[in-house]
Amino acid sequence: MGEKTFLIDTHPVRGDSRLGRVWIFSDISDMRQREQALLALAWLDPLTGAFNRRFLLSRVEAYQSQAVTGEALLTVMIFDIDHFKRINDTYGHDQGDVVLRTLAVRVKQVIEACKDSILVRWGGEEFVLLFFATNEDHAQSVAEELCFVMRSQPIELGDQQFLTATISLGGTLFRPGEQVLSDSIPRADQALYKAKHGGRDRWVWT
Repeated sequence: MGEKTFLIDTHPVRGDSRLGRVWIFSDISDMRQREQALLALAWLDPLTGAFNRRFLLSRVEAYQSQAVTGEALLTVMIFDIDHFKRINDTYGHDQGDVVLRTLAVRVKQVIEACKDSILVRWGGEEFVLLFFATNEDHAQSVAEELCFVMRSQPIELGDQQFLTATISLGGTLFRPGEQVLSDSIPRADQALYKAKHGGRDRWVWT
């Protein structure tokens, strides 16, 4: 009810509903907010607001089951920020954190329209992205857009400092009979490796 959450209990008067019913409304808004805060701590990366590995582990089987139906293609991407160590060394770790947060925000904006998308901070400057695409061209267009939005919009670091950061990305489609964690992500990671050695600021599909 609006911003409030109520627990509702009802029972008949003296055991006979023909005499009427008693309705008890208990405001549990504070308890629900605490639960949501605990879930955020359990599932979210505190720096970027992306999901963490624990969340992906809890959902990956559901994603695989949904992919088996064949109604949409489960897309698996892994990407990271090019020369991130150089950014940290040049501008400091606080500014490196700004770059990570900016990347997460921009990725979420790009994938907002993608079906059942989840962005996961995989570790350090590396992220994993899962979503359902209508076809392979759609999946690849998302990869292209992710690279474009990073390179085309300088990141404001403060004190009138701006930095242009790029990403390298490896992508693949989940294949029936395989596992996302042991098959799809490692295959996407191999594509990421090729993107890095191909000059960075690009995506490679496999």
